[in-house]
Amino acid sequence: MVVRGVPVENFNSERIIELLEEERKRMARDIHDGPAQSLTNVTMRLEVTERMLENGRLEDSIQEIERLKSILRTAINDVRRLIFDLRPSFLERGVSDAIRLYAERFSQMSGLPVTVDSEWGQPNLSRSAAVAVFRVVQEALNNIHKHAKATTIEIRLLHRNGVYQALVKDDGKGFATDVSSSASYGLQGMKERMELVGGRVMVQSQPGHGTLVTCEVPAADE
Repeated sequence: MVVRGVPVENFNSERIIELLEEERKRMARDIHDGPAQSLTNVTMRLEVTERMLENGRLEDSIQEIERLKSILRTAINDVRRLIFDLRPSFLERGVSDAIRLYAERFSQMSGLPVTVDSEWGQPNLSRSAAVAVFRVVQEALNNIHKHAKATTIEIRLLHRNGVYQALVKDDGKGFATDVSSSASYGLQGMKERMELVGGRVMVQSQPGHGTLVTCEVPAADE
């Protein structure tokens, strides 16, 4: 059996374990760079605030406490996002609604406007394919937030000739789609995730002209 030109036997249990390990490493990095750093910063600044209070600097202490509250709110939001990313509960409502709701949640947390235009309805996809598509869209949005310096994002969910397409487009800084850039943006993992369910991911980008990520997978009965 061949999946989009890739023999299924290439995706053996060892490779699947490697993909899971890469996912764990990514989550560990997100925790380290997000809430863990924030909480370390809070601990250090609390010690500074304590010394301010000991020296009678009440006004400075109040200002520092307000800054600490802001840092903690950010850390809490980061933790909630990480929990949500692990298992978004509304995926049970169908992948179309899941993508739309995730885009709304992402926009609220990132401050980036996201528009979603869908003609999927309830797509005829297997459970594994629907999860894979959702994860690719999720990863594309997170990459935009981390790297693209975009101001707008557009998601289009299309259905053409028995193939479901999810397009994620941004107006950010773009990048050269060579091997090193692909690796740094986690694109290889996105491509392998889709290949496992008979789909594929294509990336179009160039410096200064934004990025378009296209994810496509055939209908379950195609």
